[in-house]
Amino acid sequence: MCVADKMRLSGLYCPPMTLKKKHKLIMIYNGAELYGCASLDHNKYLSDSPLLHLWLDLSPNPNAEPAYCQNTCNMFPYIYECMSKSEPTNKNEIDKGLKYISLYQYSPKYKQANTSAIPAYTCATFVTEKYEDHGISAIRMAISSGRADSFDVKQCEGLSNVLTNKGNIYNHETQKKWPRGSTYIFIMGDIEPDKGT
Repeated sequence: MCVADKMRLSGLYCPPMTLKKKHKLIMIYNGAELYGCASLDHNKYLSDSPLLHLWLDLSPNPNAEPAYCQNTCNMFPYIYECMSKSEPTNKNEIDKGLKYISLYQYSPKYKQANTSAIPAYTCATFVTEKYEDHGISAIRMAISSGRADSFDVKQCEGLSNVLTNKGNIYNHETQKKWPRGSTYIFIMGDIEPDKGT
C-alpha cells in the first residue's frame, strides 16, 4: 500500500478532528446562516477511511435556538471522504496557515438503490485557529461547488479569499464575491493540533 493510501485510510488528509467527537458547526451558503454538527467518523458501508460528517439543521424557524449536535438524526447529512491534502504555493496563504484538501461527497441517499443524486468532487481550504479568550479551537473552511466526474484543481481558485477576509465573513456584499457555489464552514470545539503531512 502506498503512503498516500495509508494517509487517506488513517484520516490524515481530513481537518484535524478527534475521531467520533462531535463539534458545533456554523455554515454560510448563499447568504443563509445554518447551524449543525461536524465529526470525523467511520462508515464501513461507504469507505475504509474516516469520513467527514456535517449535519445541518434545516428547520424552518429562523428564531429557534441552534441545536448544534443535540439531535443529528433530524438534520440533513453531508458526507465527505478526504482524498488528498496539499500545501499552498502562495506566500500569503502559507503565512496564514492554509491547507488544501480534495473531497469526495457521497450522496445522502447512498442507501437507496434508485437515487439520481451524483456524488461530487470538491476542493476545500481550511485553517485551524485558537480562540483563547473563548476557550475554544476552531477550523475555518471554504468548500467549492462540486464536479460530478473528477476533481479539478481549478475548483480551488478563490477559496482562500473566503478565509483571508475573516472580518467580512458575514458581510453580504463580501459573500457575493465568493467563488460561485462556495460554502463557508466554522467548526468549533476541542480541535486537535494539525498533523503535518
